Amino acid sequence: MKRPFHFVVSLFALFFAGCGGDGGHDGESPESGESSNDYWEGTFAEVESTFLDIPDGNVTVLRSRDSMQPFSGTLSSQGPDGEQNVFRYKEGKRHGLCVMRDKSGGRTEANYRDGALHGNFVIFGRDGSERFRWRYDNGSKIRD
Repeated sequence: MKRPFHFVVSLFALFFAGCGGDGGHDGESPESGESSNDYWEGTFAEVESTFLDIPDGNVTVLRSRDSMQPFSGTLSSQGPDGEQNVFRYKEGKRHGLCVMRDKSGGRTEANYRDGALHGNFVIFGRDGSERFRWRYDNGSKIRD
């Protein structure tokens, strides 16, 4: 079943609200020399109470509410209806593959580099089939 365009736009907006920023690695492993120094797991509500997204130019920086230090590592969060987000950060900026799963089983994958979309942004249906694909280079869309 094809979803209306406004649904896709809404999902896209929801993804940016949940994943914030832009850029990535086209699904590659972290660059040599990079290391994730932290793994955080919790609910969507716990993310809100533990972290702040602070605007920094054209991107946002995820910081701990307690120390105001930027988060580096993997942040995994679950929603009340089975939604799940897994975002990777480097010095508070999204960096690498970010994955968002909705309650119906659909998923969105986006690659980031230093907080900007970079690489593939793909929306999959609940049956696993690819629905939409965009490609970005340092935050700019380059291919439909």
